[in-house]
Amino acid sequence: MVRSGLSTVVSRPYACPRFIRQSFHEHASESIRHCHWARAYYQQQKDRGKKHHTITRALAFKWQRILLRCWHDHTPYDDALYMRSLKDRNPALYQLALTTKLPREEKTA
Repeated sequence: MVRSGLSTVVSRPYACPRFIRQSFHEHASESIRHCHWARAYYQQQKDRGKKHHTITRALAFKWQRILLRCWHDHTPYDDALYMRSLKDRNPALYQLALTTKLPREEKTA
């Protein structure tokens, strides 16, 4: 952050390629439509007054941590395993995820 008089300029580090950052952002945005816990997280943050892109960036960071763990353990992502982990770590989000409907489920209901 650089301040000069009444103006402030905030810059972010470009430590990763833009394409990778954009790919994670798009993946997180798409996961809101296909993953119960991601949609519940999005709704929880939206209810707290956060903006769409702020939530999507935070969700992308969660996906990065999940994928890194899968890579370290040499295992594919398992949504059921993550939900069990979420039950212990964040019971409020877990309960919200159980009751959250995805767009494709809303069309059939």
